[in-house]
Amino acid sequence: MWNGETVPSGYGAPVVATIWLVVVVVALAAYGRWCREPVWRRGAAVAAAAGFAVAALGAVAARVLEGVIDLWPGFAVLRDGQQFVAPLAVVVAVGLGVAADRAAEARWPGVAAAAVAAPVLLLPTLAWGAAGDLRSVRYPDDWARARQIIDGDPAPGDVLVLPWASYRSYPWNGGRRVLDPMPRYLHRRVVVDDAVTVGGTTVAPEDPRAVKLAPVARTGTPPAATLRDEGVRYVVVDAEPGANRPSGAATEVLRGPDLVVYRIDGAGGGVRDAVPVAPVVAAWVLTGLAVFWSIAASRTTLSFPLLGGIKPRRPHPRRRTP
Repeated sequence: MWNGETVPSGYGAPVVATIWLVVVVVALAAYGRWCREPVWRRGAAVAAAAGFAVAALGAVAARVLEGVIDLWPGFAVLRDGQQFVAPLAVVVAVGLGVAADRAAEARWPGVAAAAVAAPVLLLPTLAWGAAGDLRSVRYPDDWARARQIIDGDPAPGDVLVLPWASYRSYPWNGGRRVLDPMPRYLHRRVVVDDAVTVGGTTVAPEDPRAVKLAPVARTGTPPAATLRDEGVRYVVVDAEPGANRPSGAATEVLRGPDLVVYRIDGAGGGVRDAVPVAPVVAAWVLTGLAVFWSIAASRTTLSFPLLGGIKPRRPHPRRRTP
């Protein structure tokens, strides 16, 4: 959705998409017709339908999704709708397995084998890491040295990353575009441009620190005095080091072919977002208790409270031997 380079070749082509649709419909039909024994069958179906409805909001009801996010920013998790189809994937997998099992019972080995091989046959370009396009990449040594310097500094202050853009294209990564990894690489708070651009649409940044520092960071040469007043201790330039650097009193503490780090002395701790502790602790405790209860208590599936309970299975009568 955000980066087309991560999608295997051929995925979403009309022919392949049509075949995938047929496979999914057959799997759902098999699930509804033959998957009757497990007590969680109805609960999984409800979860799959609810997840698919949430996932489809961005495509069929974008205005509704924008409205609920404007109402409460916590609903922004609904933007990445693909994660909510996980229950549907479980239902489709079970349904396809049941269909293959029934085909084997009917002595149709070809159909059963095709059902088992369908995920591989319909996406052959994903094999071997998409023919080598998807593989792990080793970070340069400069990154490890920068982390050692920044995380080892006891002085408070945030980290600003330049150039001011959400995505990066590093030479050591083969020029592939990736989301800025620095916030996940360091243990300090890292201020980056968190605006997301897809095609001609840009989703506005949400981090108040990024919104405040954007005007000076976008220039590529933000004044060190301004950054110091805003609590920025380090400036990391992880691309285009010649065109980006803080102007003024900034000390260069690391320079390598892939990374440059500047330290701004005298920076404070930065502006921290005040988050009430009590509601967060209460929410975690309640969530943990609910998860523990759902595991420890008996017969606590989704189908029990929502669909009128679960009828116990009748034991099969045993044959008496003479």
